[in-house]
Amino acid sequence: MRLYFFLFLAFVGLLFSCNEEITIGSTILEDTSIDVSFTDTLDINVETVVDDTVVTYRTGVDTRTFLLGELNDSSFGFSKSDIYLSTQLLSGLLPSFDTLSVDSIIMIIPLDTFGQFGNDAAIHNIEVFQLIEELKVSEENNQILSSDSFEYGTTLVGQYNNVVNHRDSVDIGLASNRDSIVKSFPQLRIPLKPDFWLPIIGDTSIFNNEENSADYKEFVKGFVLRSSPDDSSMAGLNLSNNSPLNITVYYTNLTGNVQGSYLIDIGAIRTSEFMHDYSNTPVSEVLGLVNTDFAYIQSMQGVNLSVDLSSVKTLENTIINKAQLEFFLLEETDPLVDPVAGLDVLFVNEGGTSTQILDSSLSNTSADYLGGSLESTVVGGQTLRKYELDISNHVILIARGEIENPIISIEARNKPQRATRSIVLGQSHPDFPMRLKLVTSKP
Repeated sequence: MRLYFFLFLAFVGLLFSCNEEITIGSTILEDTSIDVSFTDTLDINVETVVDDTVVTYRTGVDTRTFLLGELNDSSFGFSKSDIYLSTQLLSGLLPSFDTLSVDSIIMIIPLDTFGQFGNDAAIHNIEVFQLIEELKVSEENNQILSSDSFEYGTTLVGQYNNVVNHRDSVDIGLASNRDSIVKSFPQLRIPLKPDFWLPIIGDTSIFNNEENSADYKEFVKGFVLRSSPDDSSMAGLNLSNNSPLNITVYYTNLTGNVQGSYLIDIGAIRTSEFMHDYSNTPVSEVLGLVNTDFAYIQSMQGVNLSVDLSSVKTLENTIINKAQLEFFLLEETDPLVDPVAGLDVLFVNEGGTSTQILDSSLSNTSADYLGGSLESTVVGGQTLRKYELDISNHVILIARGEIENPIISIEARNKPQRATRSIVLGQSHPDFPMRLKLVTSKP
């Protein structure tokens, strides 16, 4: 038993000598030989800033939700998301249409049940246009950014004008027997114009064997989907690697006794393009200002919080046991979309690359060091919701001088896949200001 006791004492000594991240227990805090203090007086400077771009596609990363539609938010202004899809042939030969007729050509895209934002009952006018150039992935970092745009034509090749119902299954006829109706997963089914497709599928130089996907791409380089709903609404499309999105060519032989379908692949490469307009909104009023009463965080390619932690450099001779950013959500009456559910923290490293702070990256591989989820709490009898971000490791590295850049960016987690946004109480709020809470020890 005594051996365990001495091992425990040695472990505690190692904690304080190394000054590594650490949440220390109450028994350690009660040690009268250590000067322990709690402070929330360090100055931090907070600013709402516009994001230049976000990664919307990365080779090898399976992203599920892509947004399509528009939102008009009284606080955050206008937001729009378009979707770009690549296309290629699948294996298998296209039947000869000398003896077959095309019944319909449908673009089928599964819906994401967790990706609907705004008015569920809005009617989406979804238009499909053909890309003039293929989607190109950056050779340097194998990714596509939301600020990357791709040229497309002005001729409409498909259209859908209806409610996008992401909850209910749909009734569809079997390809081999249209009279047999089956229920299928929630999906977007966009009719494509035959006058665009018939010359292509009738070209035997393209479809005479399954190796001609390159020839096919000379004619069809991909598609862009755009939606103009009659009310604020964004639909979430499930474009994950295992999602069965495709273009289906339904056909019947001339005597009518054989029915079938041919599938064309879409979305092996997919990306979003976002647009935000903050004109004449509360967000526009705080841009460029530091330490305001309210601050703003938005998903998609929306605004982030920039936090200057330069004051941490004064703690170079202090043992930092815990460093936590705390700030509260402004409760709104009937907001257009839900608040941001979780946050991430990034900084620009010496190489000029935006990357997660150590506390965030550790949370990806083991326990949740960072936190950042929206939680309820009671303060002075009031039930409030707040975010807490444990940035202990990062603050220690700044205090030691191992990280020179004291600026961190607080962003919505999974930004491109959500349309959520939060108004938070800023650093200058009179009642509940944003603050950096520290637990420190001085030998």
